[in-house]
Amino acid sequence: MNFWEHLEELRKALLRMGLVVVLATLAAFCFHKPLFKLLLAPLGIDHLYLFSPIEGFVTVLKTSFWTGLLASSPIWTYLLLQFTLPALLGREKKLILPFLGLSLLFISCGILFAYTITLPLVTQFFQKFNQGIGENLWGLGQTLNFALMLVLGHGLVFELYVGLLFLIHFGFLTSEQLRRSRRAVIVVILFLAAILTPPDILSQLLLAGPMLLLYETSVLYARFRSTKITNGQLL
Repeated sequence: MNFWEHLEELRKALLRMGLVVVLATLAAFCFHKPLFKLLLAPLGIDHLYLFSPIEGFVTVLKTSFWTGLLASSPIWTYLLLQFTLPALLGREKKLILPFLGLSLLFISCGILFAYTITLPLVTQFFQKFNQGIGENLWGLGQTLNFALMLVLGHGLVFELYVGLLFLIHFGFLTSEQLRRSRRAVIVVILFLAAILTPPDILSQLLLAGPMLLLYETSVLYARFRSTKITNGQLL
């Protein structure tokens, strides 16, 4: 195909991906009440408050969109892969499905980590801290933004780890490069933890810790990969 035919195929792929996200968003909107209960369950908060007439509706729309985008990610990722697969070599094509499965696994692990560890710990900390200052009257919109930021931030960080493994596997990064970049990576990790979480030290540390651990495991994988290549056992 020529350039314009490729562009047309990309447009069709993006339209299909957008349609999938819209349908998933509508489905989440229809079930927003049980969705809210699920998101707020680890916070342990009995009552939330609305501080403007449109706050409830805007919060439902925002939550439905992010939930739809995340829930439909296997489908729109598959549609994106359908567009990119013809450009890949045979060896690369064989690794797409394993890496896609790994991607779904790690994004699920990130969300589960946020849901079961980060959210309960951070919420309990601030509830106790605020008791000496004033009464905890938390708004629905701000509280759900807080929960979504943590959940999506953890999912994104764990997903980035899969991308890092992909670069290592195909030789774009080596263990030596990763070791030399460790100090800069630590600064980047702290920066990402700061922008992907609410502005508090506890949330940032609970995200930065797993990020640092994942980076160190990627260094080990890069060392293992280079050993295999040296021994002529290319995977």
